[in-house]
Amino acid sequence: MIIETVLSTVDDDGVTHFAPMGLVWGERQIEILPYRSSRTFANLAAGRGAVANITDDVGLFVACSLVEAARRDRAHRLSRTVPGGILEEVCSYRELRLVGSVDEGARCRFLCDVVGSGRGREFLGFNRSAAAILEATVAVTRRAWIPKEQRLALLDRARLLTAKTGGEREALALRLLEELVEEGCS
Repeated sequence: MIIETVLSTVDDDGVTHFAPMGLVWGERQIEILPYRSSRTFANLAAGRGAVANITDDVGLFVACSLVEAARRDRAHRLSRTVPGGILEEVCSYRELRLVGSVDEGARCRFLCDVVGSGRGREFLGFNRSAAAILEATVAVTRRAWIPKEQRLALLDRARLLTAKTGGEREALALRLLEELVEEGCS
């Protein structure tokens, strides 16, 4: 099962980097499959661990997916056992120690043991609006592979579901996504 997280790793300069990422979830071991072109890949390839942050704040997924500064400028504290940051907005987190990797072409599968965990606040889940915004955000990040018509259809669905089921957080996240799409992220 893949769980959507905001994964944190540490760059060569010691700065914590946050990137939304679906992880293959397990209780004792978690797999991370970043694209080779990503900063997350470089940080993991350097042998550093990571922190999987679980949050129900879809705006955080939008910002960290599409705004470079948001990937580095997040309120957080450092994890105890591995390099990485625990988000202030976290519901729960897992500290991950890298134990191996498998080359898979455009991606690499990093195998990580869970070596620490904690809770911030209750995870309320994603309503239909948040789920639709998350899907539209993923599509925008894959604009090289997903046709524009499909991306815009997902954005329209996010608008519809936000009007029906969204709250203030979802409305803010949708506005940010729309602004980024208008600026050329689509």
